[in-house]
Amino acid sequence: MYFVSGVSKDDIRCVGYYSELKDAFEVVVNNYGDINEAGCYPHALIENIREGIYQYDQDPIWFEYDEKTEKYKRINNRPSYIGKHFAGFAIG
Repeated sequence: MYFVSGVSKDDIRCVGYYSELKDAFEVVVNNYGDINEAGCYPHALIENIREGIYQYDQDPIWFEYDEKTEKYKRINNRPSYIGKHFAGFAIG
């Protein structure tokens, strides 16, 4: 499953999940459901997490909110405030 989360320096909120990456990607890019929550989540990510315990996506897809377009754009690296070894955003 592909889990969608909003991310800030102080909070992470999983807002949904999809069986297809294209569906999760469309939701994030277009900020459907207001993932940004009026500025609360400047970043978002999609994690591909398999069934089971202690399953993590070591290479999630990261996005940054663009206030001009009111959409998220894909970025190459995780935000600097997220440690490089931190994983498991959607399921903890």
